[in-house]
Amino acid sequence: MNEIMTNPIGVSLGLLGIILSFYFYFKGTNKSRPLYGLREMTVNRVAHPSIQIYFENERIDNFNILRWTVWNGGKRTILNGEIPNDDKLKPRVVLDSSYKVLELKSYNVIDNQVLEKELRFENNIIYLDFEYLKKNDGVCGEVYFSQVDEEKHDVKLLGNFKNDDEKIQKGDIENTSRFEDLFHLFTVLMVIFIIPFMLSDLFKLTQAKNLFNYFIFGFVSFVSLFLYYSIFKIAIPQLVTGWTKKMPKVFIHFLDTGNL
Repeated sequence: MNEIMTNPIGVSLGLLGIILSFYFYFKGTNKSRPLYGLREMTVNRVAHPSIQIYFENERIDNFNILRWTVWNGGKRTILNGEIPNDDKLKPRVVLDSSYKVLELKSYNVIDNQVLEKELRFENNIIYLDFEYLKKNDGVCGEVYFSQVDEEKHDVKLLGNFKNDDEKIQKGDIENTSRFEDLFHLFTVLMVIFIIPFMLSDLFKLTQAKNLFNYFIFGFVSFVSLFLYYSIFKIAIPQLVTGWTKKMPKVFIHFLDTGNL
């Protein structure tokens, strides 16, 4: 403890690093983050000639179910006005041309309330629509379809919103535990706090005016700066991204069961 208190440079730089880490963390979370999840289930072609599959009195060779969801993993609310006017840019679920859609169901989940929502469907494309999406709010749907070519399983979720630089990214269904998240954050903060003490101790070596000591201090300083850059620009944003990409339980349950 005495060593820490008698090392004002290390303490100052360490605290500055921790303050900056929290700044970049909250800066990273204070924006919208559109994410998606997909799950497809297939009933294969029935081989026995005496067994046939019908959907609303229409005979089909196979029956498939696609469940999809798009939600906002960030803190900033996504507004309806941020949906682009151009269909080529709008957030949309694109189905393969071999999919013969039998029925569509879609819902808005806003403020923990489930509302049925009819979405525009043209040329095997489902265009997303909503009034707004706050954190963990989303749009989800279920598609019943038969397939002409059973070898093709091509579903894409494309597009983005006007105020988001990134396209809609795939979310994380396999959630890590909160203990793991806190452990990763603790590790990053410890590295940020320890490096300044190491540099301040190495700086004392330069007082001997030895060329080798200058070289060691310069080399370690360069490595430390690179490490700090990696922490602020890569590690902390990845922590933020990892936490915000976790799919809310309501949508995990929907992908598994089709119920909200």
